[in-house]
Amino acid sequence: VKIQYKLSSVSCTDNDTWSCVGNCGNETAGVELYKVDESTGEWCQREGIVTRLVSGTAPFELVFAGENWIPGIINRIVSWRAVTDVELGFRSDTNQINTSPLTTILPALRVPSNCPRNIRLLAFDPDGDEVKCRNGITSDSECNPCTPPSILNLSP
Repeated sequence: VKIQYKLSSVSCTDNDTWSCVGNCGNETAGVELYKVDESTGEWCQREGIVTRLVSGTAPFELVFAGENWIPGIINRIVSWRAVTDVELGFRSDTNQINTSPLTTILPALRVPSNCPRNIRLLAFDPDGDEVKCRNGITSDSECNPCTPPSILNLSP
């Protein structure tokens, strides 16, 4: 199983550590990190690749968590986590293994106050499944705090 992701942070020197719950198999190599783009001292976007050798099709969960995503942003998020549920069973409608949705966004986005903008989040599912966006949920420990800035509205 190969997990690919993009992550934005302040520095390109951070290390990524994923924890695993369930039938995780073995990580075949350390997390491979590649710099995609950088504005020194402001933000860095990296791509990471995690490769695991698993036996069977039992589901498992990979969790990547961190703190202080970018200091000084309006919502002042002090902790966050990204969770991916990996289900390797075959889909009943296609008789193929499910393919994860794909998405991408600019590494860091700063919008001047009082300047309305519509920003389209690019999301696609190769299997044709519906993809929905939502804000993080504090009770699920997805972020702390999970309150979006008052100037931000997320439409479905």
